[in-house]
Amino acid sequence: MQIAEHNHTLAIYLIPSADTSFYQLARAVIGYDVLRGTPVPTLLTQHDPAAAAWVGIARLFGCHATMGEAVAYAAADLDEIATRLDWIASRTAPITLHAGRWYASFALLPRALGITFDDPAEATLRLHRHVVTLVQVLHTASPFFGPHRATFSAADQAAFTRYGTPRYRILENFTLHFSLLSSLPDWSTRQRVTQLLREEYGLWSTPAQRSLHLDTLYLLEQSPDQHFRVVQSFALRGNA
Repeated sequence: MQIAEHNHTLAIYLIPSADTSFYQLARAVIGYDVLRGTPVPTLLTQHDPAAAAWVGIARLFGCHATMGEAVAYAAADLDEIATRLDWIASRTAPITLHAGRWYASFALLPRALGITFDDPAEATLRLHRHVVTLVQVLHTASPFFGPHRATFSAADQAAFTRYGTPRYRILENFTLHFSLLSSLPDWSTRQRVTQLLREEYGLWSTPAQRSLHLDTLYLLEQSPDQHFRVVQSFALRGNA
């Protein structure tokens, strides 16, 4: 595995294939191609120069659905992490999601704009549980959540100690979503963006756009420039 030989922040994501219309649009909205690890022009700045600021922290992560939160691991455990992820992928079939729509459950509304899908078989929930219970237990630190630990409830504290993540974000509280923007200024801007994506860029324009096929689990590392980049991928190859 090509990864720095010291503790580093890793995340585990499902990412759509680069050739899907969903990924191409999401990449352009976010302004970052996470599969290549390179910035791209931010689509919405064509309509409003202020739009680059609307992306916020979402630009660091790119288009993804979180299966394992960004936490730190020891270099000595990297091979074990890869082994466990490969085992998980070998027992997880490719996933097809349906009924794509705006994600309306964000606690950060109206600042955040995301997309969710139906997963009738709960395949993403099972995958998430495997990742959390088999991989995140190896974490050594939690750079994103650690600074907020004093504000956690008892249940969140217990989960944080075990997994590096508060309970409200994981396991039975898991919610599948793909974040596009995280720093919208107000409701009117959010409404303008959603209308623009539908009417100018064809989001949700066909039944096929409301479905999404996912066949690869990715391990990403946070780079010195703070962006996350793919370091290893694991094909989902289990039986349906």
